[in-house]
Amino acid sequence: MEVLNKILPSEYISLKKMLGSSSEDQSICVENIKNLNLDPIYIVFLAKTACSLNYREEFLSNFKDIFEEEPWLSTKKVIRSRWGNDSTVFDFSWEMIHSIIKKHYSNDSFVIRLFTTEFNNQVSNEIIANTTWKFVSKVNCEIIW
Repeated sequence: MEVLNKILPSEYISLKKMLGSSSEDQSICVENIKNLNLDPIYIVFLAKTACSLNYREEFLSNFKDIFEEEPWLSTKKVIRSRWGNDSTVFDFSWEMIHSIIKKHYSNDSFVIRLFTTEFNNQVSNEIIANTTWKFVSKVNCEIIW
């Protein structure tokens, strides 16, 4: 198995900003990620947290070969169709990512911190956006590892 690269927090933030920008910046970002030969965990985090729902599938299609090996192969799900072609989707739920980190990245403090930060950001943003609680400004969850 090929050794894939880790990423620095500053690099992750830069890539995340680029993915949230113009389509030209997104294309440059994809090429940068390919050149960095990143571990798939970072690509999954970027897809989940930086890409719009409309762009996520296109972004991941640039890296589909990395999901053909474990632990990422287990995220692949085939949806059977009665009337047409079956569809293949990937389960990048927080639960699935958490499970993969526990099994394969438990000694990587940056990956654990990244999961905790991104998960808390999403939970906090969703609670604030979907409630009338004006007295809540941030929500922090304690993640069980």
